[in-house]
Amino acid sequence: MLSLGMPYWSLSTTILYVLMGIIPMWTLYNKQYKNNYKGNNSRLLLWFLIWTIFGGYRVVGYGMGGADAGAYVLYFQNCLNPQSLMSGAMSQYDSNIGFRWFNHFLRFFSADERFYLVVTSAIIAAVPIIFIKYFRQSRESCIPFFLCVFWFIRGFCTIRSHLSICAFMLAVILLLKKKKNWAILLGAFSVLLHPMGAIYFPLLVLLYIKEDFSINMRKVILLILSLFLVVAPMKQLFLQNIDIFGDYSSHYEWYASSSNENFFSNAWKIAFEQLLLLLCMYVNRNNLHKYMSILDGNAKRSFLFIYNVCIYDFLLIPFCYALNIWRGYEVCYIPRLIMWAIIVYIGATKLSKNFKWIYLMVVSLMFLGWFIQRTYAESFWLETGLMPYAFAPLMN
Repeated sequence: MLSLGMPYWSLSTTILYVLMGIIPMWTLYNKQYKNNYKGNNSRLLLWFLIWTIFGGYRVVGYGMGGADAGAYVLYFQNCLNPQSLMSGAMSQYDSNIGFRWFNHFLRFFSADERFYLVVTSAIIAAVPIIFIKYFRQSRESCIPFFLCVFWFIRGFCTIRSHLSICAFMLAVILLLKKKKNWAILLGAFSVLLHPMGAIYFPLLVLLYIKEDFSINMRKVILLILSLFLVVAPMKQLFLQNIDIFGDYSSHYEWYASSSNENFFSNAWKIAFEQLLLLLCMYVNRNNLHKYMSILDGNAKRSFLFIYNVCIYDFLLIPFCYALNIWRGYEVCYIPRLIMWAIIVYIGATKLSKNFKWIYLMVVSLMFLGWFIQRTYAESFWLETGLMPYAFAPLMN
């Protein structure tokens, strides 16, 4: 790892990230692939390889490549040495049994930093591609998938939580394939990778029991508002039972008690995209019902999975706010993009051919603007060290 300067916002890095975001849009653009709308396999493979190289060969050091990436590499290289795991971040990472097993397994092959970054980047690149391939519909826009890149580059810093999210997404795929027992086991492993997975594990259990459950959108909104009313007791109950996290208890106690801000002070910014999708789904609730009615059996089942994952994700907004789980919005980020793709498609069907291209251009600029706004914020490039980006082979 290199000792680099302070992170700073970089125009060239922003442009590079935008180009990386265009790749999934190009891959999933289906005008010429109507009979293969889930993606041309050669394009999907190219997407995977580019992102794996992009993430795996990034320079990691102070102020670059992800603020926590260096600590994860250090843990990986020393995970078999008990003396180096006695305190600090090393002991915290080691207390997550699933993450410990994952690192021990990789250490059988190599202790090289580049090996670790390539493997973790490959997993974080592959799983959303596989998830989209399983759950994408024939009638969807490719525009929202531009934001896949935001989720991916966030993983440069949050390797452990992103691996947990990957396990969760794979568990949802296994439920779709009706391999329910394996899905629950993989869901449990996602919790062992990162305790944050515990609040999403009940969704897997619900889908295991009854996969076609549904809640009226109005009831969803009322339930979310009701949950916000019990935020304080929720946090108190969590802190009273904090010892269930073992060695990580003090760490999560700090997270849960470090912010007492009103939701509208700062937390709403994190949940903004979720709340906007909730609003769009509510406004289009009848259109979504009509959309589902024209799908065949397998497509309808896939749609219901994504719909219910999104609903569950919305219901967890008050919990994530109460417990200050600011990474919670990342867990169902990819499923939400699939729902966004459906919403954008529905909007396009309401317009004539002459106005459709204007609508799609405006939507594209909105998604691009959202991405630029997020990457321009200090919370993205300063706190997480995700700018500037440097490609290691060019640094030698």
